[in-house]
Amino acid sequence: VTLRLKIHNHGSSWAAIFHKGAKDVIRTPSLWLTKDKSGFFARFSGNWSTDAGIHEPDNGLLLNKWYHIAYTLSDPEKRLDIYIDGEWFEFCSILKVKEQNVVFNDGPLYVGRSFSYKGFNGEISNFRYFNWRLSAEEVMEDFFVRYC
Repeated sequence: VTLRLKIHNHGSSWAAIFHKGAKDVIRTPSLWLTKDKSGFFARFSGNWSTDAGIHEPDNGLLLNKWYHIAYTLSDPEKRLDIYIDGEWFEFCSILKVKEQNVVFNDGPLYVGRSFSYKGFNGEISNFRYFNWRLSAEEVMEDFFVRYC
């Protein structure tokens, strides 16, 4: 997934940037903002956990600034990567690579909200959902071709 994101103000509760699935426990893929500071909380479901991903939120996004965000997830590579403005930002690896798998789903895709959580106060543009994991080079190309 790639998108452009601009936050107008930090919310007092968690907010979904995008969420695929019809239940809270189905999270592949999903990207949330933490309450009060709009830090990233990138999630996915696995066969060992319905809530896997990046557990330690960052310091948050600046208000009223456009960001290019890329969320890449691969079961064969056993990893989730987050890029901001074409630069690698955070990652999460599946540790037990022979036993653990990403669980993808055919549920609906919610952008800017989820089925049970409110959205956020901001803007999303150029949302693109790929059916493959973008490489670091493809993320950089998407950022530079579209925004530089």
